[in-house]
Amino acid sequence: MIKAVIFDCFGVIYVDGAIDESLLDYIKKLRPKFKTAMLSNIDRDFLAKIFNKSHPKDEYFDFAAASSEIGYTKPDPEAYQIVCQKLGVEPSECVFIDDMKSLADGARAVGMQVIVYHDFEQMKNELEPLMG
Repeated sequence: MIKAVIFDCFGVIYVDGAIDESLLDYIKKLRPKFKTAMLSNIDRDFLAKIFNKSHPKDEYFDFAAASSEIGYTKPDPEAYQIVCQKLGVEPSECVFIDDMKSLADGARAVGMQVIVYHDFEQMKNELEPLMG
């Protein structure tokens, strides 16, 4: 059973120089039924620029981190496992969404279900059946 959805930032939430507002609205609707997180290899300064007063991280995510904050970068298994620990879930209870197949494969290797992101509608169409 899926309990958490984990999103990459650059290429998923932040695309073509802007935040995907439709995706953020969707993420808010996932809560509180599902835990939500963001794990990205972007640096924490860039993350702080994206998620500021107009888009506070805690409005969308139970846990959000740049890899530099946790000391591991995707696709290191430890990066995904730390997010699971912070959320209090097992990897098998998560769906990880990333636009880069190699990073999605890293999540799959630790037991997560994955979606390789192409666009919002495609992601939504793949995610909803996994959530039941």
